[in-house]
Amino acid sequence: MEKSINTSIIGPESQLDSLGIFSFVLDIVKEIENIDLFVFHQASKLALESLTKILKIEPDKVYINIDKIGNTVSASIPIAIKDAQEEGKIKNGYKVLCSGFGVGLS
Repeated sequence: MEKSINTSIIGPESQLDSLGIFSFVLDIVKEIENIDLFVFHQASKLALESLTKILKIEPDKVYINIDKIGNTVSASIPIAIKDAQEEGKIKNGYKVLCSGFGVGLS
């Protein structure tokens, strides 16, 4: 049975390039040491700590505010960026990698 994507929302010309996404992620992982701050979707503290460990990122380079505001779903990344800026964790010229997953990707 062939699977198809529901294009009623995203349009018939949209398609998922899984290999391209995987290649992009591998390129980013090679550049991890050049990133000043990582802002991930604030799904859960366990998810953020696991992601940090799996990607071998220094914990002080990962912004976490879920303990202050909880999981705000798709608003978690913009809120985290604003909070990090207000706390002085994002400075002019910093390279900040933002990544959403699950419902945080929406």
